[in-house]
Order: sequence, then C-alpha cells, then structure tokens
Amino acid sequence: MPAQIFGGSDKFYAAATIGPDAPLSIVFHSQTIAKLQEIVGEEARGLVSAAFKRWNVRVREQLRRATGLKLVDETTRTQIRVIVQDGLPSPLAVALDKHYEELAFWVLGHKSILEATKSGLDLLNKRTDFILSRYPNLELDVGPSSIEIHHEKIRYARLLIESLLKRFPTDSLKQIYAIEQDILGAYFFRRGEIHLYWLVIGLFSKALDISVEDMTVIVLAHELAHAYTHLGLDIDGNTWSTDRFAGTDLAVVEGLAEFYTEQVAKALDGDHKNLQDAFAKMSDKSPDVYRLFKTWAPNHRNVGEVIRQSMIEARLRQVSDHATFLKIVESAKKQFTATSS
Repeated sequence: MPAQIFGGSDKFYAAATIGPDAPLSIVFHSQTIAKLQEIVGEEARGLVSAAFKRWNVRVREQLRRATGLKLVDETTRTQIRVIVQDGLPSPLAVALDKHYEELAFWVLGHKSILEATKSGLDLLNKRTDFILSRYPNLELDVGPSSIEIHHEKIRYARLLIESLLKRFPTDSLKQIYAIEQDILGAYFFRRGEIHLYWLVIGLFSKALDISVEDMTVIVLAHELAHAYTHLGLDIDGNTWSTDRFAGTDLAVVEGLAEFYTEQVAKALDGDHKNLQDAFAKMSDKSPDVYRLFKTWAPNHRNVGEVIRQSMIEARLRQVSDHATFLKIVESAKKQFTATSS
C-alpha cells in the first residue's frame, strides 16, 4: 500500500476555499451536529476560545525555541490566523454518519459524571444502614419500604451505570480514532489558517477525561507546529515549499508536528502540569502513522537537535518520503552522539 501524502486532494485541509460550497472542507449543519451540541454544551466554545487566548503566545514561543524557526524576520512576516470554528471537519462528519450511535456518544460525553455517580452510589450503599437507622424520618418520597429495598435501588442504579460504561468504553470510538487526518483542529496550509473545532474538542475532552483547556493547548500546538515546520524561516531564510510540504509522506509531516507538540507539552509543564498527560492520552488514541516519530530517536540525549537538524535538511533537500527522512535522522543521531561524546 503506497504511503499517504500530507496534502493530497483527499485531505479536507488541502482545500483552498472553506465553507458550505467546499465539499471537502467543513460540514456546518446536520442532525448529528445538533445532537453533539446537546451533549457537549455551548459552553465548550467559550472554553476553547479562552484557552486559545491564554496559551497562543506561549505555545508559539516554545515552538520557535524548539524548531529554531520563526515566522517573522527583517523582511518577512507570516501571519497564521487561528479560528475557533463551528461545524465538523468533513472526514469526521462522514464517519459519524456511518458509525454514530446516540447512546454511545451520550455515555462518552458524560463519562466523568457517570463514573463519579457510580463511586457516589458505592459510598452511599455502604452507609445506607447507618443513615436510615440514625435518621429514619428522612423524606425519601418513595413510600414505606425496607432498608433492603433501598439497597436494591442503589445497586440497580450502580449496575446500570457500570453496564453502560462497559458497553460503550472509550475504545468504542475506534472508527473515529482511525481517521488519518487532523479532526480536532486543522492547518489549512494553502491559506495559512488554523481551525480549532470546538465541538469536537468538547466531545473528545469528555470521552478521554481531559480538560477542554488542556486539549485545546495540545491541538493548538500540533497545528501551529505544522505552520512552523512549513513556513518557519531558518537562519538562511529558507522555508518548506508549499508543494513539497503537501507532497511529503504523512508520517513525516504528522510525525514532526507530534514531536514538537510533545516538546511544547514538556516545556509548559511547569505552567500547566497536566499537558504531558493530555498529550499521552491523545497520542495513545491516534492512528499509528501519528506515532511513528517515537521510533525516530528514542532515548537519544540530544533528540531535540537530532530532529531539528533532520527537519532542516529534509526541507533543503526537498525530501518527501519517510524512508529517506529516516536515513537523515540516523545520520544526525551519529553526528550528535559523536559531538557529545
């Protein structure tokens, strides 16, 4: 099976135009969207916007340091616009039309609440005898009943929640996780524009038990990493030509974005210590091609320099395939091992 390229015509973010008339771009209206909005809640939009405003500058600063690239110099100023976007990216909308099961998304969208309720019912069941013996006149509005009946009702509610969580585990979204395109956010590389899909971030933050803020930071870092590796200027003023960037193996482009996202999460850990956990949870659910970067230079003590130099060289040599990129990485690993020894 031939390798996928990052910016092929089948990729919605390769579109030069965005809107209802761009069929490979964004779906704005559907019954599924309306149902997801009920599960996620409109407040997710505000939370994503607030997280973007709070973290945008710091994420960009860390990407400049990690990549050694910049979007602004004496003669060039590249603007990357970020939009908190309504609707669903088209690949996700198509997948949901095929695999959407309302109860599954309801359970996953309320996973934390259901788990907390189950724990609360366990606690209550252990103390029911004490509570009703000490306070027999509690107004329960259930009519006369024995303590055992109360136990049975609590056990039934707990069993119902437990059954729902088992029936719809996080992995029940595997068809969605398998989509080999960015669906939480997207870098429209022909427009210099990033979208953060607040509805998708809100849903997956609930399903993976990650705060909306943490997930927004990770998605923002990933999409900005695409922008920096594409349009960032090296010390000689070179960038990655758009056509070459679009035609490069998905494993290389997404691998670089994920590598630098992880670096940002580590660097900002002092400001927000949950970011590494959020990245790990999200990476674990990503398609395999997004995780290949972990094999590039594992445990190399100069991994940052190895990947940075490999990226710069690959851009200059217009390397597009993953196999050749790996050879560049191997050469850089040897160089930096020799330099540090």
